[in-house]
Amino acid sequence: MPLSLLSALLACFISPAWSAYTLNDNGETTISFSDDQYTIKVPGGEPVAQAESPGIIYFTDITAAGTYEGEYERTLNLEGGTYAGVQLWNLEGTVGTTSLNGTNNFIINIGSGTSFSSGFHFLSWSRETRNVAADITLNVDANAGTIPGLSILGDGNNAAHKFVTTGTVSVTVDGGNWTGYPSMGFCLALGLESFLHTGNVNFTVNGGTFATAVSAGSGRGGAGQGSTILGNVDLGITGGTFNDVVSLLGAGIINYGNEEEGKSYEGRLSISGGVFNANILGLGKGNEISVKQNAAVFLDISGGTFNENVFAQGATTTITGGTFAEGKKLFAGSMVNRSTHNLTSTNMTLDLGGSSTATMIAGGTWVETADSTVNITGSTNLTIKSGTYTGQIWGGSVVNGTGTSTINANIGTANVTIEGGSFRGAQISAGSYVERGNTTSKLTIGEANLTIRGGAFTDTAIYAGGQKTGSTGHETTLANVTIEGNTATFEGTTAISGQGQGDVVTRSVLNLNGVTKSDMFATAAVTGFDEICAGAGTDAVIANATVLDGRSAFTKSGEGKLTLSTATGYDNALTVSGGELHFGLADGVTFGNSITMGGGARLSSAGNMTLSQASGLTLDLTGLTSSSAPLIQSGGTLSFNEAGTLTLTINGVDQTMENDYKLITADSFGTLTANNFLFDSSALSADYTYALELTGNTLYLRVKALGEALNWNGGTAGTWVADGGEDIWLNKDSETVTYDSTLAASFENLSGVATSAVTLLGLQLNYTLLEVMLL
Repeated sequence: MPLSLLSALLACFISPAWSAYTLNDNGETTISFSDDQYTIKVPGGEPVAQAESPGIIYFTDITAAGTYEGEYERTLNLEGGTYAGVQLWNLEGTVGTTSLNGTNNFIINIGSGTSFSSGFHFLSWSRETRNVAADITLNVDANAGTIPGLSILGDGNNAAHKFVTTGTVSVTVDGGNWTGYPSMGFCLALGLESFLHTGNVNFTVNGGTFATAVSAGSGRGGAGQGSTILGNVDLGITGGTFNDVVSLLGAGIINYGNEEEGKSYEGRLSISGGVFNANILGLGKGNEISVKQNAAVFLDISGGTFNENVFAQGATTTITGGTFAEGKKLFAGSMVNRSTHNLTSTNMTLDLGGSSTATMIAGGTWVETADSTVNITGSTNLTIKSGTYTGQIWGGSVVNGTGTSTINANIGTANVTIEGGSFRGAQISAGSYVERGNTTSKLTIGEANLTIRGGAFTDTAIYAGGQKTGSTGHETTLANVTIEGNTATFEGTTAISGQGQGDVVTRSVLNLNGVTKSDMFATAAVTGFDEICAGAGTDAVIANATVLDGRSAFTKSGEGKLTLSTATGYDNALTVSGGELHFGLADGVTFGNSITMGGGARLSSAGNMTLSQASGLTLDLTGLTSSSAPLIQSGGTLSFNEAGTLTLTINGVDQTMENDYKLITADSFGTLTANNFLFDSSALSADYTYALELTGNTLYLRVKALGEALNWNGGTAGTWVADGGEDIWLNKDSETVTYDSTLAASFENLSGVATSAVTLLGLQLNYTLLEVMLL
């Protein structure tokens, strides 16, 4: 064989290996692979072919510590083949501080068929400070090959920030088989740990398969090697398969934002497609991710298939689409086990449209079995606008596990707002759920609010309080259920309770605002409320007879009308502080305790009304006049549960004018007379007289002015002689006076004067001067 031919053949098999390759010029460099050859095309140069892979590729020729004014503008296109990695510089991590200043722009395009033999960090790793000012862009083709994993900013090995970077980082991934960075636990991240980045971060994933975690933040962030991001952070996912956690900010110790005034940063994880076989985390792994005062984080889900859970971790969350596996969780709070993870507040909105879900939904945090502290000091806020729901919905947290581990899971205010949607066999609670058996632990909620503005509820259990199944306590100080307007429907076996299941609700209130549909609660069982407030314009009807059962006292408040159409009465203290409380049974209603009526309030019944004779009746006449309607109205016979007299306490009497107040009206008072009602007026103005009078079917309080009338002192039976006798005439101040025929004469008994018979003799009547009041 000729020597020249032999040399050519040998060159094909033993060409020099590219263990590393360095880009030397600004512009676009392309390395392609075909026919077992790597071809490199440099800016302005001729293509060069090589059999072996270049290995690792460096964007600059920086190999030593120092300060560099780069002005780099370089693009690397990898079109097939397998490489060891891509890095900014060939710089050992132990050399001193190195800075790349100026305006720099680096673009990496990983094309079809391109793979990497190992994971890499574009800025490498370092124990010393690396300052880099650059815009960095990474694009990965839909048909890219195997990529173990990569980060842009690098791996800093120190408590202080080792990588200090400025500029915009943009990553677009359309595909690739991401097998996971060995021993690092992630596939894609902004940096590994110990970095400070100032500038916007934009990650978009449209496809690919990812074996380990994906984020636009920290890949690991171990103890003492935290990171900080000062800029807007966006991670948008439209497709791909994810077999490990997806989060916005990653793992470990991360500070998003800082305390600097005048700055505002927004982080957003947006998911519109993809298959997720592991949890979605609004922030990231661990409990040391801190969103500072000048930053806010959002989670938007509009599509995708979710085979595991979503934990927003306090990120403001909006879910408008997606398929969520039955039995999994959608939580506005965190997932915690054996740690402390307190939050200030949570916000989640579900607007699923025609989609349905059987997941467990909560405004708070999911707690596993170990000792945990997961307080939410502000409020949880869960809003449902549309969709179909068949699972459990909690306004608070869910504490899993029946063991005796300690738990601190207190919430300031828990809010659930339902504006629409269909609820079928669901359970809705404004409180928390706890299984624990630790008798020294207790969950508390300061205020739990469930507001219903719409929605169709079928066979649904609605609770103002929470649920506990073990010996760990659960207390809610105030629980409110508010129903607004006539849009909501309650069908089947739906029940609305002011209490919970096993927890303690100190006080519960049902607020009905603008409810006028008479059959809204025709089949729904409404129970367990200490107060029902019918707001202005409300004319609501509650049908179930047990609405007042089990309450030690009950208050009807608000300016509107509330009808209890089947309730037969109430045995405990009743207060009607405003509006009208109407009992609709034709058979009547019986009260077994005291009744207190507020200013302008009304109590009425369609049939008979029986009052508790020994308990007393308090009436407030504030703002009423002679033309005002009676405070208590019975459509049948008014009676007492026992013979005797009923003591009236009457407040708000106008002591500046005469009035004939209508107190009680009834179809019949039966055997009752005015003498069966007692009223002590001694504390009222002595310028007026006050008398109870039963006229027709109405009991009045007559308030009359004494003016300058002469008042008969009486005392014993006898004869009244107009011009003489003992001190038988008193003025309005009960002082003895001489008879004056120009003044009116009143025979109404003054306070302390006994009733006696009177014979009138020698009386000269002048109707223009003398008025005789026979009362």
